Amino acid sequence: MNITYSLKTTKTYALVEARLTGPVMNDDWVFFFDQVAGEAKDAEQLYILIDEKRFESEINYQTARLLMEKASHAHIQKFIVSFSTSDPMKMQMQRLYRAMADLTNAPLAISYHYSLNEARNVIRNMCLSCYSKMISLVK
Repeated sequence: MNITYSLKTTKTYALVEARLTGPVMNDDWVFFFDQVAGEAKDAEQLYILIDEKRFESEINYQTARLLMEKASHAHIQKFIVSFSTSDPMKMQMQRLYRAMADLTNAPLAISYHYSLNEARNVIRNMCLSCYSKMISLVK
């Protein structure tokens, strides 16, 4: 799967910090999110921080749509994925994913950032209470 990650959960939320160890394409992302959602069990909020620098990664329109559907069916109230990337094209895709989520009322938000600290800050700002309780494992 080329993704290493740590998962911290409470009754209400789950925080995942992941790092790519090789290329990750569309089906791999679906498998990863299914696996994480299964491990997060009954968490109502799922926050995922992903460091994808140095490796190729792709989430296309169809995969994003599938992830939105899965988030809705899993009864996740808030599903935030924050990437640290060096690919400027992904910054443009972020707008498309936000518009898709708004149109479908999906709880999924995907954001891309040039630095890991920026990506981490998105998670921290979205869930200050959960982030303060969980020590970051990805450095």
